[in-house]
Amino acid sequence: MQKINKYSFYGFAAVFLWSMTVAVARSLSENIGSRTAGASVYISGGLLLLAFSVIQKKNPLNAVRKYSKKYIFSCGSLFILYTLSLFVALGQAINRQQALEIGLVNYLWPSLTIILSIFILSKRASLMLLPATVVSFAGVILVLTQNALLSWKTLVENVSGNPFAYGLGFVAAVTWSLYSTLSCKWGDSEEQSIVPLFLLITGLFFLISIFIFPEPGNWTFQVIAEVILLGLATAFGYLFWDIAMRRGNIVIVVLSSYLTPFFSTLIGCIYLSIMPGIKLWFGCVLIITGAIISWCSIRD
Repeated sequence: MQKINKYSFYGFAAVFLWSMTVAVARSLSENIGSRTAGASVYISGGLLLLAFSVIQKKNPLNAVRKYSKKYIFSCGSLFILYTLSLFVALGQAINRQQALEIGLVNYLWPSLTIILSIFILSKRASLMLLPATVVSFAGVILVLTQNALLSWKTLVENVSGNPFAYGLGFVAAVTWSLYSTLSCKWGDSEEQSIVPLFLLITGLFFLISIFIFPEPGNWTFQVIAEVILLGLATAFGYLFWDIAMRRGNIVIVVLSSYLTPFFSTLIGCIYLSIMPGIKLWFGCVLIITGAIISWCSIRD
């Protein structure tokens, strides 16, 4: 069995904060656009963490000097690509129901992280990993065919209705699983996190895209409140996750993330006023089940 340490609990906190991302990000996208939402959330979150560092009397630039260049550029690029993919995918969803589906496609990343840990972190896996992966992908197929009969034709028709958004959802899953494993491999155990700079740079990428391709926006008190809420959740969610992946037990930390699809879907249904079908919930359960079986199949 895997051993747990105190830093692994930061992962549990991150999962709790992240569970509201899909719902709030979709709501913001409907009012101010996905890229404007991303810029607002990540710049505010980055500034918040920088202020937190200053209060702790830590120089944010020290983190840049301590981490290896391959960590900064590789993990930084994956961080930015993940965020851009997820926010744009949620914004491009045809409706709120599809946004939840894309969110669940994104939540394939725990299973993918376990698989990548074999190749990147030299973990060992039993034969259970294969059926576990099949179960997770079966859950995604159920999610993507929930409003029709289960068949290959139905799956293709549903995805082809918005391939760009679903494709970005899968890109998000792959890039975050890569970020998580490479953070564990290259991030060492430095006390100070570089995540605030990652957040700010990501926000700047969103901001540049807005100047090139402007988005119409309807700023209200609700929108401002949602930006503040998601900015706080994002800032501390990423900070806690970064600490957990660098200093905790990656397998235990990833295990805690397996409940994210359930909580994210539950919050999404409540916040976005969606009545989910039975296939959505059953698909969500399969994704979680597959991920847990994957965890059980891994050893150091």
